[in-house]
Amino acid sequence: MVRWLLLLTSVLFLASSAVIPVIGIDNSSPTSANASVAEISDTATRELQQRGGFEARQRKVDEDEELRQQIEQALRAQEAEKAHREMEEKHMRELEEKHKQELEARRKSDMEVEARRKRQEELKRRLEEEINRRVEEELQRRLGEEERHKKEEEERQKREEEEKNKKEEEERQKKEEEEKKKKEEEERRKKEEEEKKKKEEEEEELNFQHILDTKIIPELKQRCSTFPKWTSAQVERCLSFAEDGIEYDPLIFDLDDDDFSFTMNPVENTMDHDGSTMQTIMLKVMFVVTLIVAYLRHVNWFRKSQMWNLAILKIRTILNSKHRHTGEQTSESDHFHQNTTSSMPLFRTPEFLFADSMKKFPESASNALDYESLLGREEKEIIARVRRFSEEHVAPVISDYWEKAEFPFPLLGKFAELGIGGGCLPREYGCQGLSLLSCAMAVVELARVDGSMSTFFLVHSFLAALTIGMLGSEEQKRELLPDMATFAKVGCWALTEPSHGSDASHLLSTARKVSGGWVLNGRKRWIGNGTFADIVVVFARNEGTKDINAFLVRRGNPGLKTTKIENKIALRCVQNADIELTDAFIPESDRLSGLNSFKDVNKVRMLHGFVLAVSRIMVAWQPIGLAVGVYDMCVRYTKQRSQFETPIAAFQLIQEKMQRILSTTSAMWLMAWRVTQLAEEGVMTHEQASLVKAWTTRQGREVVSLGREILGGNGILSDFLVAKAFCDCEAYYSYEGTYEVNSLVVGRGITGISAIRPKQQQTR
Repeated sequence: MVRWLLLLTSVLFLASSAVIPVIGIDNSSPTSANASVAEISDTATRELQQRGGFEARQRKVDEDEELRQQIEQALRAQEAEKAHREMEEKHMRELEEKHKQELEARRKSDMEVEARRKRQEELKRRLEEEINRRVEEELQRRLGEEERHKKEEEERQKREEEEKNKKEEEERQKKEEEEKKKKEEEERRKKEEEEKKKKEEEEEELNFQHILDTKIIPELKQRCSTFPKWTSAQVERCLSFAEDGIEYDPLIFDLDDDDFSFTMNPVENTMDHDGSTMQTIMLKVMFVVTLIVAYLRHVNWFRKSQMWNLAILKIRTILNSKHRHTGEQTSESDHFHQNTTSSMPLFRTPEFLFADSMKKFPESASNALDYESLLGREEKEIIARVRRFSEEHVAPVISDYWEKAEFPFPLLGKFAELGIGGGCLPREYGCQGLSLLSCAMAVVELARVDGSMSTFFLVHSFLAALTIGMLGSEEQKRELLPDMATFAKVGCWALTEPSHGSDASHLLSTARKVSGGWVLNGRKRWIGNGTFADIVVVFARNEGTKDINAFLVRRGNPGLKTTKIENKIALRCVQNADIELTDAFIPESDRLSGLNSFKDVNKVRMLHGFVLAVSRIMVAWQPIGLAVGVYDMCVRYTKQRSQFETPIAAFQLIQEKMQRILSTTSAMWLMAWRVTQLAEEGVMTHEQASLVKAWTTRQGREVVSLGREILGGNGILSDFLVAKAFCDCEAYYSYEGTYEVNSLVVGRGITGISAIRPKQQQTR
């Protein structure tokens, strides 16, 4: 198309150049003009023909030129493309080179980082090994020092013991010499006394014979003569029977009430085998006994036997009485006999003559409102099993242990047979999986006989074992709970500190993280079972996070020291301890992973098996057990104990106190039963638990006080249970939240305002 345009342009140019000169030369003659035009036309035609060949050639040249240019252009484009491609390849090579350099630099950097990390790990490993080595060396050093100190102490004690034995031997020899001299002196004095006594006995015998001849026999003759239908032969025979000096043994005359329960009826003349009347034989016996009594009183031996006192009273009554067969009124001596013998004690136990002690425990008598009908089969079985154990095994021995402030370790085997050690924890861990109410019934039945045994069970099962069951790892549960369920391992719970009781969240005991575990330092106080527990659940503050953590400290840990708290007046069988932790190393496996702060415990409380709130419920049941036991003891005691010829159960004031005990105990039982039911349903609040615990412990103090009043002076003897319960209730009143703190918890629930930390709330 371009070529055709160029050709057309050139033709037009040539035409214009030929026409213009012709026109300019001559334009006067048309003919000439026409001829010129024709010529011009011919010339132009020829020119055009000539030029046509030229143009063809030119076109070919142009085409060749154009082709050449195109070829050159294509070559230039190809070269440019080649150059561009080379530039791109060069750029790519540069990029690749740069990328390689970057990769190499990164690789070198990574290698340096890896090398640095390895160096750090190696350094850390060496540091840990050094720390472990030093810790091990320190432990070994301390153990060595402890062993050395222990050996030195043993050697010192041995030396002291040898010196003491030496001194004791010298003292013993000295005492033996003194005793020898004393014995010689005593033998000499005894010999003199025997001689003197022999003279006195001879004089007493002479005096007694004189009294017998001048007073007793004449008086008895006169008294025997007052019986109207007795023959003189019978009287003389009786007197001769006594005057002949019959041999006797005082033990033959160990008489009881029935031996003198006959009536003097001289009218009857029933004959025995030797022909004597029964009345004559009786009179002989009484006369001989009268002589014996007179003699024994004279030599001051008779007063040692109470039954002989009873005999002399009855003999005097019979001899001083008027003719009972005549229907006359009873004499003053008869009144004395009746008043005296009716108040004489009956033999109840080897220790006490007037009533049974707690060694023979009274039957249960407190179910006035039939509240046992509210219990299921499991609860009733627990009551029967624990009651039988408490009455048969605990009651006969616990008073002595309580007086000595010792724990009855022989009873631990019997505890294992009860099937209550695991409490509410699941059976998959070897526990019993009991209901909360069943456990409460076990607490009541143990406290009914002894509060210390109830507290031992509560601390072991509802503080130590329950904490492990709720907050421990699976390995900890499977290792410890089966043995704790059978009391093969005993647990305790260490939260309270010397400076922090009610404000337990401000603990001072610390836990420091070290390689492989923790190091505990601090002190704990009032830890029940602490002196002999196999597992101690310890709460301490994490030095790093400042949160509260829990740990299992096992018996035998070198950093654990326990000291028994002495001179208690309550729960004397419970071995409360002061615990001191000094760099006690605890492996990581013995940390309770479920507790990182007290907030975790608050979460646990919302569950059925919470720790602190459920133990508060159990303590609310403990004074109920004391109250039930006191009531049962008072019921039996008031029926056995007599004053003014009447059992004291007949007195109005006693009956009023008994009904107050029964009504209060019933109300306490029903209140605790309701809060336990709420806990099992999972809807109980802390205010409800505090309300019941505060009220039952307060009312328990009133009940045991009334029981002490009913038993009078015997109410301060531990042998009759009430005094022991009176003291034990004071501990229930204060532990697991004092009465005052629980009252303030209830008040906070009522008003929405905490009176425990009022200043902090005002600051907010």
